[in-house]
Amino acid sequence: MLNDLFLFLDSSLTGGGTIHVSAKNILAGTAEIRAARPGDYVSILLEVPKLILPRAELESIFKPGSSLSFALDLSVAESMIRKSGGVLDVRSGREAGTEIILHLPAQHAPAVAKPVQKPAPPAKKQDLSKKKILLMDDEEAILSATGEMLRFLGYEVVVAYHGDAAVELFRDALAAGAQFDAAILDITIPGGMGAQETLPRLTALDPGVKGIISSGYSTNPMIVDFRSFGYAAVIVKPYGFKELGEALETAFR
Repeated sequence: MLNDLFLFLDSSLTGGGTIHVSAKNILAGTAEIRAARPGDYVSILLEVPKLILPRAELESIFKPGSSLSFALDLSVAESMIRKSGGVLDVRSGREAGTEIILHLPAQHAPAVAKPVQKPAPPAKKQDLSKKKILLMDDEEAILSATGEMLRFLGYEVVVAYHGDAAVELFRDALAAGAQFDAAILDITIPGGMGAQETLPRLTALDPGVKGIISSGYSTNPMIVDFRSFGYAAVIVKPYGFKELGEALETAFR
């Protein structure tokens, strides 16, 4: 995520400049983050003193497609951060220059140590043109940007907004002899079936499908112990090309 924000600022600094970075903890009860849910936060500030963004650009900065010149559209980044309980804000003025403020919920739980794994032998290059992915998420911006990334990586992709639509698309594809090879499923779908309810229905139709679970909460039990829930891989939001490609390679390995 920070890499994408740096890329955005760098693309705006056509004449060169310096990006100042600072961070601090914000405890619950302060009025500094009015738009966020109550709790403790980590606040990251990116400052570019000499960069002033035009008002029109500033007003449209979080609209889908407005900044798709780098790995993640800022509309996708803002949507992912907001869904995980954080806040992303961009300000620009003559005195302060341009500031990007990123507030992320603090994680108090102890970090889960990753098991040491022996390096896997080099895998044969896969023919990605034959791989078909079902992408389920309730956020339009995520479906749009992740769909574009998947196509760029060489996959065929079909999107669904909730579990019922995903199951219907999956069933129709099987009937047509064009089944999906993997399904990327978001854990939380407000008002609809999320990953936990959807994957069992997909595997009942095709036990060979690879399930990839997606969420903005890295400490969710289904993310930490994804294999015990029947998933072949996991991807934590926000993600870019690298993380998406690695999750798919893990699933198909």
